[in-house]
Amino acid sequence: MAAVADEGAVLIANAEALSRIKTIVMFMEARFKVYEAVDADEAIKLLALRGDIGIMLVDDELPGSINGIELARYASNNFGRLRVLVTSSRRRVASARLPVGALFLDRPYRIDRVMEKLKPMSI
Repeated sequence: MAAVADEGAVLIANAEALSRIKTIVMFMEARFKVYEAVDADEAIKLLALRGDIGIMLVDDELPGSINGIELARYASNNFGRLRVLVTSSRRRVASARLPVGALFLDRPYRIDRVMEKLKPMSI
């Protein structure tokens, strides 16, 4: 599966090394350019530096100065065309807790499921 040209790169923000690496490999195999962050502060820096990031997958329990839900809200408010998916392997995050336009995706997941979730997220 090839990446859609207008998706740009993807930012994987997850402190859990194994989960992050699996997700990175999945997106690289789908021909996405991938950036990774282990905490919210690193993710914010990457979003500010890399204008090609079009998708962010963020773990709801991401460590840093803010958690994953707060990072999703910050990113949605400050990086307009960014498509945000909040992920978790521990619990389901209610859509009321997510920023407008963000979606929840429980782990583990496959690239086709991620792409299916992104489809209705028109920009």
